[in-house]
Parts: sequence; C-alpha cells; structure tokens
Amino acid sequence: MDNNNSTGKPELLNQPGNDPLEPTDPYQPSSANEGASDSPDSLASKPFAYPPVNPGITWNYQPLIKPDKIKTPRLWMVPVLLGGAVLFLVAAFTILFVIVVPALDNIGMTTEHSGLALGKASQVSVNVVMNSGDLKLNGGSAKLLDATFRYNNDSLRPTTSYSENAAIGTLLVKQPAVSDKGNYRNKWELQLHNGLPVDIRIDKGAGNNELKLAGMDLSELYLTSGAGDTTLDLTGTTQRTFSGTVTTGAGNVKVIVPRSTGARITIGGGFQQVSASNFTRLGNSYTNAAYGKSAGTLNLTIISGTGNVTLEER
Repeated sequence: MDNNNSTGKPELLNQPGNDPLEPTDPYQPSSANEGASDSPDSLASKPFAYPPVNPGITWNYQPLIKPDKIKTPRLWMVPVLLGGAVLFLVAAFTILFVIVVPALDNIGMTTEHSGLALGKASQVSVNVVMNSGDLKLNGGSAKLLDATFRYNNDSLRPTTSYSENAAIGTLLVKQPAVSDKGNYRNKWELQLHNGLPVDIRIDKGAGNNELKLAGMDLSELYLTSGAGDTTLDLTGTTQRTFSGTVTTGAGNVKVIVPRSTGARITIGGGFQQVSASNFTRLGNSYTNAAYGKSAGTLNLTIISGTGNVTLEER
C-alpha cells in the first residue's frame, strides 16, 4: 500500500484526473491562472497535441451503413437484365442490316421503275440480257412485267420492249453493252405475270441470281451466268412437264423442287460437291420420290464450273 495515501484505501488509478494516459485537451487550461492568461492568439499559436493511445480503451467503430441495410440484387433480376440485353442487341442488328446496310448500299445508285401491261397473247417468251450484276426474278405481278432497276452509271440503264405475233408475245429486258470495266453496280428485280404460260431465257455475266418461280406456268427455263451464286426455287409451279438448263461459272447452285412433282436433275461440268438429301442418284442424275408418279415432270440439267450444288424439295 502506498504510504502517501492518508485514507488507507486503495487508489483508483482509472478515476478521472488520475490516469496519466488520459487524453487531455491542449486548448483546455490546466489551472485558473493559466486559463486567464491565454488569449485567442496565444491559443492558436500552441501546437496541437494528439491524444496518446490508452491500451485500456477499446474503440468501437460503427460502419456508416449497417450490413442489413445494404441492398443486394435480386436473383430474378438476372434473367430480366440478360433478356433486356439480348433484345437490345437483336433490335440493333435488325436496324443495322434491314435499314442501315441497304441504305448505304443504295448510295450513288439510280432507281428506275418500269412496267408493261398485258396484251392479247396467250403465251409469252421472256428474254433477259444482263452483262453483269445481281438479278432477282419472280412471279406475282398483275401486269405482264413490273421491274425495278438500280444502277450507278447511266451506261447501265436497261431497255424493255414487248411485241406480239399472233398468240405469242415476246418480252425483252436488255442492258446495253459496256466496253470498259469500271466500278459498276447493277441490280434488277423483275416480277412477271402468273396467268400465262412462259418460257424464260436469261443470258448474263457475273453476279448473283435468285429466281423464285412459285405459281408460274413455266414451260422452259434456260439460264447462262458467269461467276456468282444461283438459287432456283421451283416450288408451287404448275404440274406441267418442262425442261430447263442452268449453266454457271464459278459459284454455288441451289435448286428447290416441289415434293409432289417428279423431278430429274442431271449434273455435269467441272469440280463440284453435290448435296442431295432425299434424292436417289443414278450416275449423274438425281430423282425424287415423286419421279414417274406425278402428272408432270421437271427435267433440269445443271452445268457448273466449280462450286457446290444443293438439291432440296419442299
């Protein structure tokens, strides 16, 4: 026991004023005289003293935001957000390829529409001469011909003519010959009438060909084309017997025939790979299940330089 303690009781060191490690305010006067002599200027001139660390004090830090108040994302929001992102991408790509790309492709192009009314002919021979470019031909017109031409040079402007000799009409759609090889762009869209028997002859250079002849009364078809892909859709044609020849340079050829009409397709030419599901092969000829059983027959010959040949039925 400390001899200086006159009360005989143990001294409590942690009482206020007795702890030597207790933080003190450097701006609080230690005595009445000292406080009286301190002026605001003198207090401001005193150095700031950080309170000493007291090992007997436990500091309790409280977070500004309690854990139970922090909002976590709901699990159901994940598929909603992913679905929204997918819809946004689909919409963006649709706008890009349906609106923006065609608009950019038509920059610098002249668009011209042409039409020919029906005459008195009961049968029409259609002749198409196109030096180069992309061709789309299909049926469904109320007229003899509805045509849309797009080209980037006036020298590519086509001409149309029609004449009749007794019951047979002759339609000619022709592009003028171009001597030089410039940066030409040429696109034709031809729509023919369905109500007349027609034979179609197409003579063209390089470019893609898309012939959708559904609903047409087709008697003959002859296509000669340079490099480019060709799609020939014969579904929906009348069940009359007709023959046709497709001759192409380098490029892929795809032929679609109606399932209910017999078809015999002979393939010749250079090096090509043939894909013909549901067709029976005999040498270079391919026949479908309706061959020899239907009222009409599609006889088609394909002569291709290089490329793939695909046969389908629908």
